[in-house]
Amino acid sequence: TLEITIAMPGVAIEDVDVHVDAAERELLSQDVYARAPHAVAAVARPRTVAGLRELVARCAAAGTPLVPRGGGMSYTRGYVSEAPAPVIAD
Repeated sequence: TLEITIAMPGVAIEDVDVHVDAAERELLSQDVYARAPHAVAAVARPRTVAGLRELVARCAAAGTPLVPRGGGMSYTRGYVSEAPAPVIAD
């Protein structure tokens, strides 16, 4: 279990892998044709439904935008957030 240190300092979530390395955040801040104005703060990969539920609850409580990525093949800005420092659920 890692912490979402950028978006939610000090928050560790069981059953969620969280990545904050710059290359991955940069990659997941764009779709096929568009790039977000801000890089995502973290990439969260829930391993269970309970982990996803907790991720959603904590992001909501912290006021942190949470963007679902889905298959990652959008070309319509489907998961490209205009909000600064969102967490992307991949």
